[in-house]
Amino acid sequence: MVRQRRDTVSQESSQQASSSLRKIHPDELQEILQKHKIWFESRGKEGERAELSKADLHQKDLSFQNLAGANLRDADFSQASMRGINFKKATLAGTNFSKAGATFADFSGADLRGAKMHGANLSFSNFNDTNLRFADFLLAYMRGTQLEQACLAYANFTGAAMLGVNFHGADFDNVNLARTILWESSFRDVQNLDAIRDLKAAQIYGLAHTPRDFKNWAVLERDALDDKPPRNWKDLPPILREHIPEIWWSTVRAEIMDS
Repeated sequence: MVRQRRDTVSQESSQQASSSLRKIHPDELQEILQKHKIWFESRGKEGERAELSKADLHQKDLSFQNLAGANLRDADFSQASMRGINFKKATLAGTNFSKAGATFADFSGADLRGAKMHGANLSFSNFNDTNLRFADFLLAYMRGTQLEQACLAYANFTGAAMLGVNFHGADFDNVNLARTILWESSFRDVQNLDAIRDLKAAQIYGLAHTPRDFKNWAVLERDALDDKPPRNWKDLPPILREHIPEIWWSTVRAEIMDS
């Protein structure tokens, strides 16, 4: 009974959030994107900066679009296709990227405070110099993702899969890494590693440029640090089986083991 009540409240909250979003007609969206492209290429002398705050862009195909410098605060990009999109220095605070496909995207220098990335595929994307305070990467998939000099304070990575991620110089103040899959990622010159909030049940293997005190703490926290990736695809956690086809696993595993 209690669970049903909670589900009802959650559905009502989701419906209220959806109803507050601004609906964008496809023709209007194309016009906004075209004007923004002109604005960007002319360095603001022509065209018009995209103003899409609180816009409903759920399930839209925005692949390879240019929204650099746009205002997209509190917009909904859930389940959108955004391969190769340019969000450089955009305002993306409070945006919803749940289950979006944003591979090879450029988020560098963007304001992503409080962004929701639940289950998003962010592989090979660039988050260098971004503000990701309080961002939520629950169950996100991040392979080869760049997070150099990113502010990750209070970010949540619970259950996220991170393979070959570059955290060079990132701020880990109060970051939650519980149940993460963290393989062959670089922690060179990171800040506030000793302030990580949670590392329980994390699967960690081959962290590069990681301070000895962090490794020692991780061993105490988890009882093991150098977990080797499973040899068989069927033994992988569900989040990895979802993103890595069985036919690819031997190649991916070789990359992880040899890097």
